[in-house]
Amino acid sequence: MAMSAALVVAAVAICLLVLSGLWAERRFRRFDQLPAHFDFAGRATRMASRSFVVWLAPSIFIAILGLTVFLAYAMPADQLNGDPGEAIVYSSVIILGAQIFVLWLIDRWSRRQE
Repeated sequence: MAMSAALVVAAVAICLLVLSGLWAERRFRRFDQLPAHFDFAGRATRMASRSFVVWLAPSIFIAILGLTVFLAYAMPADQLNGDPGEAIVYSSVIILGAQIFVLWLIDRWSRRQE
């Protein structure tokens, strides 16, 4: 995959992560605290402030995606194994899936609070 297409995918993923934070901020505004951690059964085990929970995962995911893009450009070609554009696309898809899962867990918790 061409690097320019991979960068577009990464940029779209970053925009979607920011939009998911804005959506979550609005969706969960009635709560002062949200679950910051879940156990393997999906039960909330630790609470934190809403803004911390809503923006922590997107911030970490954007940093990881940025590091992936940086390394794809910074690594010498002879040190790479495979297409760096594919790594960027796979990282973007996996990170978006992880964000969706986190928001799903929080949304499931919030529905039980009603």
